[in-house]
Order: sequence, then C-alpha cells, then structure tokens
Amino acid sequence: MNQTKKRILHLLDSGGMYGAENVVINLSREMMTTGCYRPIVGCIVPKAGTKVDLHIAAQRNGLDSHIYSINNYLLFRDLPRFARSLKKHKIDLIHSHGYKASVFAFCAKLLNGIPVIATCHLWFADTKQPLKKRLMIGLEKLIYRTFPIIVAVSEDIKRMLVDSGVNERQIRIVHNGIVLSDHVDLPFSDKQRLKEQLGLGEKDICVFNVGRLTAQKGQDSLIYAAGYVRGINTQVKFYIAGEGTLRESLQEKINTLELGDTVHLLGFRDDIPNLLQVADLFVLPSLDEGMPIALLEAVANRVPVITTAVGDIPKLIVADKTGIILSSNEPVSLGKEILKILDDQQKQQALVEQAWDRFISIYTSQTMSKHYHYLYGSIIN
Repeated sequence: MNQTKKRILHLLDSGGMYGAENVVINLSREMMTTGCYRPIVGCIVPKAGTKVDLHIAAQRNGLDSHIYSINNYLLFRDLPRFARSLKKHKIDLIHSHGYKASVFAFCAKLLNGIPVIATCHLWFADTKQPLKKRLMIGLEKLIYRTFPIIVAVSEDIKRMLVDSGVNERQIRIVHNGIVLSDHVDLPFSDKQRLKEQLGLGEKDICVFNVGRLTAQKGQDSLIYAAGYVRGINTQVKFYIAGEGTLRESLQEKINTLELGDTVHLLGFRDDIPNLLQVADLFVLPSLDEGMPIALLEAVANRVPVITTAVGDIPKLIVADKTGIILSSNEPVSLGKEILKILDDQQKQQALVEQAWDRFISIYTSQTMSKHYHYLYGSIIN
C-alpha cells in the first residue's frame, strides 16, 4: 500500500473480541477498501508476550497490528517508550477506543505531538467499579475536554459526555456498522453440522445471546427466564456466547437451577455470524448499551429480536415493528415474551424484514467509515 497515506492508529486495551473490537476491525477493513487512510490496530498489554485476540483478528484480516506493552506500575518507563514507538511507526493520528487507551494516547500526545480523537463506545459510570478503574475513568473525563473530537456511538452516551463537562461542540455521533459480506447464507450442510456441534436436535429451538458476561448484559435474567420456558417447552435451548467476569457465577446459576441441558455457555466464539444462522431468536436483555454490534449482526442475519429499550437500541428496534421491546426485564415476563414470539411465525417474518430495511440504511460499515473519514480529514489533512 502507498506509504504516503496518512496512518491512523486504532488504540485499545482489549480483553477479547467484543463490541469495540469488532467496530475497529470493521472500520479498518473499510479503510483498507477505500484506500484513503492506512489503518493500524494497536493493542495495549500489561506485559510483553500477552496473547491478544484483537491482534490475531487484525492479522487474520490482513491488517497491520502492533502490541504495546505498558505496565501500570512502570508508566514513567513505558509511556515514553510507547510515544517513541508511535513516531517510529509513523502514526499521523491516534484514534483511541476506551478509557485506558484514551489516557495513554493523551500522554503520548504530550510527548510526541501526535493528535488524538476518541470514540466512547460505552460509558462505565457504575460506582461499584474498582477504585483504580474509577480513577482512570475520572481522568478520561478530564482528558476528553482537550480532544478536538470525541465520537459517541449513541445519543445516550453523548448526553453523558455533556453531563461530564465535555463541550457539546466537540462531540460527533457515528453509528456502529458491520460488514455485510460477513453475513452470507451458509450452505444447508454447514448449518446442520453446526447444529450437531451445539447438540441441537431436529425439533429443538435455538435462543441465542452474545456479549461480555457482565451484569450490564443481563444474562442472569435470561438464565432465569430459560427456567420458566423449560417448564412449558423443553425443546427451547439457550446458548450464550462470550467471556467475562460473571462466567463462574452464571454457571453456578445454571447448575443450581438444574438447567444444564437447557442453557449452554459457549465461551468466546469467532463464528458469531454462523451461529446466528442457526438461531431462531436473539435475546439481548441488556441494562445499558450504546448500539451493540451483536444486535446489528442478528438483524443482518434476519433473526427476530427481543431486547430492551436502552441506549440507541430503539433507533433500530421499534416495539412490535422491527422487534420485541421488553416492558420489564423480569425473568418471567422475558420468558413469556420468548414463548409468545416463538409461537408466531408470521410475526417473526414481518419483524425481521422491517428490521432489515431500517438497518441497511444506517448501520453498515461503509456508512460508518464515511463518517470517520470525514472526521480524520478535518484534523490531519
């Protein structure tokens, strides 16, 4: 690729392949296609030799990727080294994603003068967070005020940023988007093979959820709802893909409720588009969101959706038009909604078609990339 193209570093402190990570990969792939800028994926790790799923995913997609070792206890040594590395890699603009990346990018800017913009994917304002994390988030709030542009992925996040003291004129909203070519229909034989791997019988019904295993995603409510559903229909099986701090707790709930044959924790999966193609229903009972990539992927694969009206979700999922919006996140209510929609094939079809029409006009990686290219150009061209 032409070395004279401006080099954009997407910087993350990544713990797996989740929403922000997928946004970075999708955006970088579009950047490679249009050829206006050269994307580089930068992964922050606490020590050298750490395996990073994002780094692996970037390389698999033909993207340049670097791992930057920055130890929290050796910042006076590691941050100057990090700043020098960015100069060595000829970075023209740092695009940070997440509180730690934004703080470290700001420090690097002080040392090397490389401009920074940030995308705020989700605002973690929970006072129950560990003290160190709350301090970093507090520092992030102050640092954001110095950035020329902060991107919010939803209106809710924009409001939170403004409430935190960020000037509204600095904030732009750019919707998350996915690469449509990743969501092509699998051959029938591949779908059957995947169903067999999951243990789905011929008459079984697959309810699917994907996301980081945290309280924010509401998977505990889904597990209790599965218990209610099983009492009425034993052919409905629940699959939850993702890793997180609540994995052991969620597995204990499954064991305590004796739902081992009904609810399955799949762990990290890199084949989410394929899994969605064997799903009969996608359920996302989140308590807090921006615009979740998993939801966009479900709509792209024409899977009917049950979710909550948080963040920007109502911009895509409109009650009883493009999906089912939960009026209550209480498990029995959720279970009743699951059984109700599974029993109405005609409504399922109407929901997925209308959701697709709304999705295709806003939430593609191509549209997302155009907005970011404009923002990059306003700073470095």
